[in-house]
Amino acid sequence: MRRQAPVQHIDDNALEVHDPKAAAAGIKAVTVAVDRGVSQAGVARTVRSMLRVNQRATKLRAGA
Repeated sequence: MRRQAPVQHIDDNALEVHDPKAAAAGIKAVTVAVDRGVSQAGVARTVRSMLRVNQRATKLRAGA
């Protein structure tokens, strides 16, 4: 069952900045993304979205 996306705003004053890590996204980031996607869009829509977004890196081609 789908839920509505949250409407409250993030308080920028509560954000913390740290040195960059070695990888852009680890297991924690993937887990959080999947949990949020499933809770807001359902399993099927989350899987479809993740499959569209997470593609292997390829060379960019003109007009592609």
